[in-house]
Amino acid sequence: MNLSEKNNLYLQQKSEIERLKKLVVKLEKKLNIRNEHDKNELNIQHKQDKRFEDNKSVAFRFLYRVKSKFDVIEAKDLYEMYVSEVDIPLGKKFFYKSVRSYGWFVKRGNFNKMYVSKE
Repeated sequence: MNLSEKNNLYLQQKSEIERLKKLVVKLEKKLNIRNEHDKNELNIQHKQDKRFEDNKSVAFRFLYRVKSKFDVIEAKDLYEMYVSEVDIPLGKKFFYKSVRSYGWFVKRGNFNKMYVSKE
């Protein structure tokens, strides 16, 4: 191999190294963007979990106050009372899950209505 061939080979390798360096920088930027996105998703999920726990305790306090007033109440009316007292209410599904977890019973009554009772 003469000197000019070695020189050409060197230049080709050098240009390939530069191309790969640019590719690495580009991929690192994509990775950083993805990591930031993942961090934001985790923060959002954490805030939602915290909000859910806070609202669950608000639901408990609400149910404790209501328990002394009613033996049986229509589920729709109980949920509407809860929504009117809370800034950010739980969805119906989670509200009724928390109602059950605090010892209340949700039963189906006349005309396919749901009722909540203490016993």
